[in-house]
Amino acid sequence: MLQLASALVRAFRLVGRLVGLTTLLLLMEHHPASAHRPLFTQTAHLVLPNGETGELRLLRGDGILGPDPVRALILDAKGSLVARSHRSHLIAVSCAVSCKIFDLADNAILELEPSSFRPGPVIPGLEDHDRDKLWALEAGDDTWGFRIRQASAIERVEGNWAMLAAGSFGFALMVVPGVIAGLIGLVTVKRSASHEMTLMRGLAVCAAIFAIGCLVVVGFLFAILGPFTTELWLAATGLGVMVGLAIGQLAALQARLGHSP
Repeated sequence: MLQLASALVRAFRLVGRLVGLTTLLLLMEHHPASAHRPLFTQTAHLVLPNGETGELRLLRGDGILGPDPVRALILDAKGSLVARSHRSHLIAVSCAVSCKIFDLADNAILELEPSSFRPGPVIPGLEDHDRDKLWALEAGDDTWGFRIRQASAIERVEGNWAMLAAGSFGFALMVVPGVIAGLIGLVTVKRSASHEMTLMRGLAVCAAIFAIGCLVVVGFLFAILGPFTTELWLAATGLGVMVGLAIGQLAALQARLGHSP
C-alpha cells in the first residue's frame, strides 16, 4: 500500500508539473505581450498553370487568443503575389509529387483557379527584417486564386501525414503525457489485481484515474498549441500509452530477472 501511495504521489507531482508547464505555454503563447509578427513557416516550388515555376508559401499570423491562423500564398516566377487563401489554423502542404494544400479544419483541398488570379505586389523575402512588411498580406478577409473542394478520406490521411512531417517535435510532446498515463495505468492495475481491494486502495485507483484524465487533457492542450488535428492527438495519445505499457512491462521483466537465482 505504501509503495502504491508513493508511486501515485510521484505521478501526481509529475502531472502537476506537466499541467503547470502547459498552462505557462498557453499563457505565453496568447498573452498580448507575446504577439509576434507574421512569418513564413513553409515554402515550396510548384508549377503554375501557365507552365512557369512559382512558389507556395504558408504565412502564419498571430491568433492572440487562439491558434495562429495560416494563409497559403502563391507567387509567380517574378515573386509577385497571384493567389491568397482564407485563414485557417490547420493548413498543411504536401509536395511529394505535386503540391497539394489541405485545410484540415474544414476537411478541404485548396486548388489553384487561374481565372481568379490577381496581379499583386512583389512579396518580401524570408529574412527576419522583412517580417514587418507582411502585416498587409496577413490582414483582411479577401481571398482569390483558389477554389475549394471536399477532401477524400485518403487525402485526409495524406494531409495529416503532411502536418505530422512538418510538426514532428510538437507530435513528440503530445506522446509524453500518453507514456506517463500508460505507466500509471499499468502500475495501478497490477497492484490492484495482486491485493485485496480496500477503501484506501479504491481511493488510490480513483486518484490514478483522475491523474490519467489530467494527462489526456494536457495532451489535448499540446494539440491546441501545435496546432494539430484530433486524429493526430488521438494517435499521439495511443502511441504514448503503448510505449508506457511497453516500458512498464520491460521494467517488471527486468526486476523479475534481477531477483531470480
